Amino acid sequence: MTHRTTAHGADRLRQADDRHLRGAVLDPVCGMEVVLATAAHTLDHNGQTYAFCSASCRERFRSDPTAYLAGGRDRGQSKIGSAEPASRQSQVGATSYTCPMHPEVRRAEPGACPDCGMALEPVNLGAAMVKTEYVCPMHQEIVRDSPGACPICGMTLEPRTVTLAEEV
Repeated sequence: MTHRTTAHGADRLRQADDRHLRGAVLDPVCGMEVVLATAAHTLDHNGQTYAFCSASCRERFRSDPTAYLAGGRDRGQSKIGSAEPASRQSQVGATSYTCPMHPEVRRAEPGACPDCGMALEPVNLGAAMVKTEYVCPMHQEIVRDSPGACPICGMTLEPRTVTLAEEV
């Protein structure tokens, strides 16, 4: 059987080799590269030390380590001194995942961003389902995305919250 390696796959293997040679690992929460010698944020869990890019990622991991260590897609070597991959468990109830750095990337499953390799995060559908718009109390047809004055009567536009279902 012959396996074909794509350019993208070969690049990922090269990146993993380069990362190993530099003594770097991937943050188990966001997937960013962390150089072990300069890791400012670490945490011991079950006898293993994990390195993080920020205090925020460390705290997210501390609050639910199993979500980042069990199941899901392979994120690469994340533990200091271990070749075991760490990965994020799929989020129950989430229907869409996006990259924090590339919000235009949407996937049905958790994984890595095809543009930068960061872990895709579940979209907060509750926040995405509502929006605030501003409307004139006297002229309901005047609707804006930001506060201001009605161009017809000059009254201050008042905020109202609408759901995406109402908007369609």
